Amino acid sequence: RSLKIQAGKAERFVEAQAQWASEKTRLLKHRVWLFDRQALELSSAIGSLESDAQRLRDARQGAESSVQTRQREHAALTAELERLASETSRRAGDGRAIDERRAQLQSRVASLEAGARDEGQRAEALSRTLRERDLEITALDESIAEVARACKAAEATAKSRRITPRCAFL
Repeated sequence: RSLKIQAGKAERFVEAQAQWASEKTRLLKHRVWLFDRQALELSSAIGSLESDAQRLRDARQGAESSVQTRQREHAALTAELERLASETSRRAGDGRAIDERRAQLQSRVASLEAGARDEGQRAEALSRTLRERDLEITALDESIAEVARACKAAEATAKSRRITPRCAFL
């Protein structure tokens, strides 16, 4: 009897061991199936994440390119702004120089106009003096003509009297 009990126990043990091995295999197959399913889900998620990562890399590269372009534009605009500020300063200086030159020219024009007025007055005075001198010359020419006539008459009288004439200025 104890052998039978032992044999029964051994049989049940072998059956339990076989059933356990079969269930273990079934469990492991189920786990493999779950792992395959998870791997498939994870591989599609990985693919999606990789495409997202690539899209983000492309976006980052585009953003970096845009940043570089904007930095170049900023540098160009800054240089242009500095050039324009310099040009503005130079032109403001030129404007001040022109204003100063204009003031000098206005002063010179005023001086020349005053000089022209003075010269005009002087010319009028000289013109009056010239007219007076012309009148005096005309009067003197008439006087000289009278004296010359008188001298010729005196000379003629002296010749007729046989005297040496003294009108040497003629």
